[in-house]
Amino acid sequence: PNPVGWFLGESRRGPDYLFATSAALLLRTLCYPARVCLGYYAAPAAYDPGTGHTPVRRTDLHFWAEVRLADGHWLVVEPTPGYE
Repeated sequence: PNPVGWFLGESRRGPDYLFATSAALLLRTLCYPARVCLGYYAAPAAYDPGTGHTPVRRTDLHFWAEVRLADGHWLVVEPTPGYE
């Protein structure tokens, strides 16, 4: 009946959207404005110095949380293990 409690307390494993959603919920319970975002993660290790580009693929879709600061800017919170 409590999927977030199960994820945080028992499982602690899963896809990035579970980490991002849990982080946003925790921030909101602490009265911080937070949101869940999605986009593409360009892994630093994938950078190709020959072309000067980092290829981004469909499999690079990623979820993260953001918290709004007092000045109105959004700060990225990366709760998923293995991401920089």
